[in-house]
Amino acid sequence: MPNSTVLVIPAYREAGRVGEVVREVCRQGMQIDVLVVDDGSPDTTADEARAAGAMVVRHPYNLGYGSALHTGYCFARRHGYTRLLQMDADGQHEAAMLPRLLEALDQGADVALGSRYLEGNAPRSSFARRLGTRAFAWIASRWTGVCITDP
Repeated sequence: MPNSTVLVIPAYREAGRVGEVVREVCRQGMQIDVLVVDDGSPDTTADEARAAGAMVVRHPYNLGYGSALHTGYCFARRHGYTRLLQMDADGQHEAAMLPRLLEALDQGADVALGSRYLEGNAPRSSFARRLGTRAFAWIASRWTGVCITDP
């Protein structure tokens, strides 16, 4: 019987990063399974993820981020997981924040979103990326009626 929670990590060309991301998740000591969806990477992304302790599903060629997420969600449903977490493979999301998301779910939230911007530790990025993030945050907030700080 699998754990009730799976962490889906879509990945494309993340060799040199994804292994450490998976190891950092494992160091959190949570009772979750980790699934890396390798979106057809031409490098060793899948091998590194597997060696670090993740389950791996591999697309035969690059289908895009959305398809990788869809594959992860379908995997979770087919394997009976009742909760799903998601983070990126490039290390920009902190694994240490995952317990906070689980806590929100444990307290009855249907959806819990993390933000890299709420505690003043925003990731370093270019002016164009910061501008884009703010624009997408504004659009997402308007569209959902909920303050979204990290789209």
